[in-house]
Amino acid sequence: MKKCIITLLLSFLFLFSVALSSLHAQPIQNPANGHWYELIILSGELTWEQARDFATNLSHNGVPGHLATVTSSDENNFIEGLISSAGTIDIWIGGYQLPGQTQTDVGWRWVTGETWSFTDWGLVQSDEPNDWPTPGENNEQNYLRIQQTIDDAYWGDEGSTVTFGYLLVEYEPAARVQSVPTMTEWGMIIFMAIAGLGSVYYLKRQRRA
Repeated sequence: MKKCIITLLLSFLFLFSVALSSLHAQPIQNPANGHWYELIILSGELTWEQARDFATNLSHNGVPGHLATVTSSDENNFIEGLISSAGTIDIWIGGYQLPGQTQTDVGWRWVTGETWSFTDWGLVQSDEPNDWPTPGENNEQNYLRIQQTIDDAYWGDEGSTVTFGYLLVEYEPAARVQSVPTMTEWGMIIFMAIAGLGSVYYLKRQRRA
């Protein structure tokens, strides 16, 4: 139990330190949908799951944030214009692939639950999504990032342990963000589970005695 608590505390401290030293650009509003978008430059790097939790704890003028979802070509063009001056970087956005798929481009979802219809995979640039390095679907890369180059931007899939120092946050007034436990909530869930198991063990010992 001590190891679990220590691990959770270290995770909290890591995300807290990243949050304190991250650089927040002024959010820019997309006039087409009224949503605000913000490219965040971190002092460290985060996995996709850490970036997802980081984004859900942000807000702009009282409007909650989440990793950006890109559901149309117009929205994609707006985002590409927003990040075009950032140089060659990789940016986490809010797409993920359900496990157990048989094809690399099947089973993708948005963190908000919006319909997955528009895509901007780097088919020409690097045959994305490709679950690199093993050809074909193998559940090695189930998270979505934008690869921004000097003159282009496209989507690619990445693995659960890959870390990037950039994420794109979207703020929308009526965000349909699916319930995703934050690290604090996961800590409470784990604590309650351990406490419950401890209680069961204690009662069994008492009955035997």
